Amino acid sequence: MPEQLWLPPAVEVCVLFPLGVITLDPQTASRSLALSEDRKSVRYTGQKKNLRDSPLRFDGLPAVLGFPGFSSGCHRWLVDLQLGDGGGCTVGVAAEGVSRKGEMGLSAEDGVWAVIISHQQCWASTSPGTDLRLSEIPRGVGVALDYEAGLVTLLNAQTRESIFTFTASFSGKVFPFFAVWKKGSCLTLKG
Repeated sequence: MPEQLWLPPAVEVCVLFPLGVITLDPQTASRSLALSEDRKSVRYTGQKKNLRDSPLRFDGLPAVLGFPGFSSGCHRWLVDLQLGDGGGCTVGVAAEGVSRKGEMGLSAEDGVWAVIISHQQCWASTSPGTDLRLSEIPRGVGVALDYEAGLVTLLNAQTRESIFTFTASFSGKVFPFFAVWKKGSCLTLKG
């Protein structure tokens, strides 16, 4: 059995909350992503769909926001990961005002608190990035957000081991954040 890692007290409280009902927001989805009909799953297609442009839509990164957004409270959600050959994904939280056009940064300074996962490695979106030495690449990620405490903790969904905890001072809404790349890569929201 894996050793249980210490979690901040606020996150321990969040983990006791029931899973939130999160869906994917099609208005924010990059054109190279396909969302399932129930808006619980997203996969990378690599082909840009002919969708109406919008200031909400990501166009430089194959990303999508979850819905709803949060401006208070404790929230948590689980995501199953499937990585295509050479593919990867990003799971975490993004500020409402995160840049969605052109090349965007994936760091807490840019309003993204997330982990980036590929077959070979995992790193946190700090500036500079933090390489995370994990015993195994997670097949699922749990996200626990405590808005008032300014904490985003990402956990291995199978082992419940902490992957990384961000501390932040949020102002305004934050949203679940997801990105996938390379064919065969997809994410599925659980709960």
